[in-house]
Amino acid sequence: MATARGFEAVVSCAEKPVLRKYRQALAKRDGALLPLITEHTLDQRFVIERHLCVDTTAAGGNASLIAASE
Repeated sequence: MATARGFEAVVSCAEKPVLRKYRQALAKRDGALLPLITEHTLDQRFVIERHLCVDTTAAGGNASLIAASE
């Protein structure tokens, strides 16, 4: 865990002694601090939501003009 890359958080429902080792490994990492998420009943913490919004105002409200330019 101390050398792994490409993630923004660690999730574990392990026992306290194991969680302590995880925290120590995370603290040794270079870069940004990463959270150790231990609550396992909050399903919404594990969802990434993304939205795409197309502003049709610049084309006079005509969505087909914007679609034609892409």
